[in-house]
Amino acid sequence: MKQQTSTTFFKTKKDYQTYKKTKKTFTQNIRKTRKQTNVINNKSSKKNIAKNESKLGKKIIKIYNNNPNDIAEYLKTVIKNKIDNDKFKKIEADFQSFDASIQGGSGAIVGFLKSNPNIVVKIQYFKKKANYDKMFEIDKKCLKINNKLNEVVSNNILNNLKYLNKFTPSELKKVNKHILPLIDSGFSDKAIYTLFPLVGFPINTPNGELYCTNLTDILTHNHIPILKKLFAEQSSSSKNIIKKYDSVMSKNLDKYFKALQLLQDKIEYINTDLKLNNVFIKKNNKSSKEHNDLLKEGLITNFEMLITDLEKSIHKLFDTKVLTYPNNNLKVRLADSVNFGLVYRVRYQCISDFNKKCPTFNHKIYDNIFMIVNLIVVFLRYFNIQQINENIPKIMNVLSNHLKLNKEDNMKMIHIISKNIFKKDKWVGLYLDRLIYNICKKM
Repeated sequence: MKQQTSTTFFKTKKDYQTYKKTKKTFTQNIRKTRKQTNVINNKSSKKNIAKNESKLGKKIIKIYNNNPNDIAEYLKTVIKNKIDNDKFKKIEADFQSFDASIQGGSGAIVGFLKSNPNIVVKIQYFKKKANYDKMFEIDKKCLKINNKLNEVVSNNILNNLKYLNKFTPSELKKVNKHILPLIDSGFSDKAIYTLFPLVGFPINTPNGELYCTNLTDILTHNHIPILKKLFAEQSSSSKNIIKKYDSVMSKNLDKYFKALQLLQDKIEYINTDLKLNNVFIKKNNKSSKEHNDLLKEGLITNFEMLITDLEKSIHKLFDTKVLTYPNNNLKVRLADSVNFGLVYRVRYQCISDFNKKCPTFNHKIYDNIFMIVNLIVVFLRYFNIQQINENIPKIMNVLSNHLKLNKEDNMKMIHIISKNIFKKDKWVGLYLDRLIYNICKKM
């Protein structure tokens, strides 16, 4: 039976069973596998790769303490020194892609290593032989780089924030738990690639076992079906469980938004595409009484939300802002002309004029807006405004606080969203951008 979602790594139950079989074979033959491959299957090679990635991240950060022209030239040199076609061929030969239905719209191919299914590979192919010299543009005090390259640069920076000397140890701890670790990254003449640990976890649903990878998955396939029953019951027992859920999830979301806030404050970080499908999740082994009580009801809440999918992200180190440039300028102009272009005013402009069209919010919290509006959309698909306000007030309070809205403006926003609900997650980014524009116009 097909799983009714396009947001998981595995489109059908058969795909997931194939993955589990591959993983089991890997586990049973781990010693043999370690001897047969030189990619990343043993502790020593993992350690060496982590050390190399740390060196690359440190080197990139050091480069940023220059003007944009010099940064571009230094990055070109770093990339050329790291091109390794033989290494990429080994990774390519060991690569198994996930189902085509879950591949993103950017053109990247995501899969895992057959020799180690715990490692996810994201490959960005070029149509022709890569010309890394032409992947940079200078715009005022901004450096614009190709989004394929931005994926590697941004991941190396977020995985090496300690070298910036901008974060205290406690701030680093808060941020790092929400950053997807980078195992390896590199360049070849035909592609750029990044390697990460597999995240997500399997859950049981009425349609069978489903592998959850992101916040959309866990909400729509675990939290909301159970909450619907609890909301309908309204017994003292169900109200107690709802109260605990509201408490735990409000804390989870608050921690995530505070990590985002630190990145926004310290390096002006904006993901620019923070829909719930891009908020990956990983199991948190730390348990509490509240988590355990919720788990008895089937609600899985002991997970961390991760900052991932960085190819369209923005950051500013020292005096240089780094962003990507559009693959299609005509598409950007057309989108803006019909008021679908708010995100482009954040993503592609050296000095954003986002606030001209949206004075309600500061462009620096665009990620907060995008993710929070998406969260409210998902809840409003299943519950009315009264049910949401009565049953999960702490969650709603966290969301309004991180948008810096008072109660009156927050309710205005929720009512606007309730009249503009889109039912499917196809083209979710486009719908959210348009919805944010409506909120900006009417508030």
